[in-house]
Amino acid sequence: MLLLLLAAGLRFWVLRQAHFVLDGDEAVTGIMARHLFTQGERAIFFYGQPYMAPTDAWIAAPFLALGGRSGWVKAGPFLWSVALVALNGWVARRLFHSTRAGWLALLLTALPPLYFLVNGLRALGSFGLTLILGNLLLLLAHRLVFDPRPLTPRRERLLWGALGLLTGFGFYAFWLVGFYCAPVFFYLFLKDKTFFKRRTFALCALGFILGSLPFWGYNLAHQGETFHYFFGPHPEAERVPLGEVSDFFYRESLPLVIGAQNPWFPTSARLSRAIVVIWSALGGGWLLARRRGWPNWFRLSLRHAAPVDMLLLFSVTSAVIFMLAVGQNAFALPGVDTTGRYLLPLMAVAPLLAAGALDRLAATALPGRLVALAILAALLLGNLWPYQHADFVTVFQSPYYAHLRPPVDNQPAIDYLRSQGIEYATCNHWVGNRLMLDAQETVRCVDFYDIVQGGPDRFPAYTRIIQEPGRRVGFVLVNPAAQPTPLEARLRELDVAFTRRDIAPYTIIIPTSRPVAPDEVVSALGYPY
Repeated sequence: MLLLLLAAGLRFWVLRQAHFVLDGDEAVTGIMARHLFTQGERAIFFYGQPYMAPTDAWIAAPFLALGGRSGWVKAGPFLWSVALVALNGWVARRLFHSTRAGWLALLLTALPPLYFLVNGLRALGSFGLTLILGNLLLLLAHRLVFDPRPLTPRRERLLWGALGLLTGFGFYAFWLVGFYCAPVFFYLFLKDKTFFKRRTFALCALGFILGSLPFWGYNLAHQGETFHYFFGPHPEAERVPLGEVSDFFYRESLPLVIGAQNPWFPTSARLSRAIVVIWSALGGGWLLARRRGWPNWFRLSLRHAAPVDMLLLFSVTSAVIFMLAVGQNAFALPGVDTTGRYLLPLMAVAPLLAAGALDRLAATALPGRLVALAILAALLLGNLWPYQHADFVTVFQSPYYAHLRPPVDNQPAIDYLRSQGIEYATCNHWVGNRLMLDAQETVRCVDFYDIVQGGPDRFPAYTRIIQEPGRRVGFVLVNPAAQPTPLEARLRELDVAFTRRDIAPYTIIIPTSRPVAPDEVVSALGYPY
C-alpha cells in the first residue's frame, strides 16, 4: 500500500508541476468528454480516426460534468498508471513464484524512468488501458500454460472466455494489445497445438466477438471504414530499408525504453552508460539462464519452458513488430519521437524482467545479494535523476510539435477572441484544440492548413462552418517571437484591413474590412504558424 501511495504521489506531483497541461491530442479527449455530457454523444472511436476507443474521455466526462478543470482529462491515465504498478507486482509474483520479485516490480514500476511515466500519463484514448489489459492476458496465459494446479472444466471455460473477452476489448480499445497477444497465443499453441479445435476456444472466440462488438458494429454501419482507412488505396510511401529501421530501434528507441536517454535534455553520460551496461547484463543474463528454454521456440516445444520465457519472447516480438509495423513512422516524420507511443508495452514489461533477475541474484549468497542491491540502487538512481532537471510543461507537449512550450493559461487569448466577437478561428491544432477545450467551445478552432495537407479532420462540422461564405473568422498564429507573419503580407496583397494582437506565444489577426475565407490565405498558415 505504501508503494502504491508513493506511485500515486509521484505521478500527481509530476502532473502538478506540469500544471496538468494537455497537448493538442489530449485536448480532443477532453472535448469528447464534454460532448458526452453536453450533447449525449456516444463516440465509438477517437475523433478523426476509425480506431481506438476513447476510454480516457469516458473516465474524464463525469469530472468535467461536475465543473472540473481541463486537467481532469488526465484522470484516466493517472488511474491506469497507478493500477499498472499494482498489477506489475502481481504479475511478477505469479510468474517468478516469489513475493520478493513482486515487491521489486512494484518498486521499479512505482519509480519509473521519466520518459515512461510521462508517456503513460498522456490521455490519448486507450494507451494506458492497453497495458492493463496486456498484463491481465499475461496472467491468464500463465494460469493456462504454466500453473501446475488442475483446472475444473467450469474454471477452464471461464478462463478461456475471459481471455477472448479481454483480447476482443483490447482489439477494439487499441491494437497495441497485439504486442501481448503474440507471446500469449504462441505459448497457448505450444501447450496444446490443437487448442483452436476445442470447445474452450469457441468460448474464447465468442468472448472476442463480444469484447470487440463496438468495433464490428461501427464498421457494419460505416461500410468497413476502419479497413478502408488502413488497407485502402494510399499514396505510395518510400519504404525505408529494414537495416535503417533496426538501427534506429537500437540507437534511438531502446535507450529511451530503458531510461538511458530522454528526448528533452541531455542525460549524464556516465549514468547513461551505466544503465546501458546494467540492462545489457540483465538481458544477457536472462538469455544465458534460460538457454534451455528459449531455443525451444524454434522447435515449437514447451519443453524446459518457464514463465519468464514468455516475457523474453514478448521483448523480441515487440521489437520485431515495432520495426516491421510502426518503425517507419520515425522516418516518415523525421525528428518526431514515436517510441513513447508504440513501445509503451515494452517499457511496462521491463520492470518485470529486472525484478525477476534481481530476485534470482538476491536468492544466492551474500555477494549476489549485494550485487542485486547495487543494481537496484543504480536503476532507481537512473530512473529518478532526470526528474530534477525536467521542465514538466515542456515534456508533456506532444512529440509531434515539440518546439513550443505551450502556455499554461490560455484565458487571455480566449478573453480577447470573445471580446472581438470571434466564434471561429483557424489555428495550429496542437494549441487550437486546447483553446477550444479551455473556452468550453465558445471559441471553435480548426487547423485548416493541416486538413488541406491531408491531416485528420477531427471536427468536420466546424470545418464546414468556417468555409461558409461571409463567415467571420479569426486567425490565431503560433508566433512566440512576435515577428511579422506571412499572413499579414497576404492580407495586404488582398487589400484587406486587419488588426493584430500579440498574446504570447500567439499572434491573433482579425480581418476587419471584410470576412476572409481560410482558403484565400491557406499558403500563409503553414508550419510553424
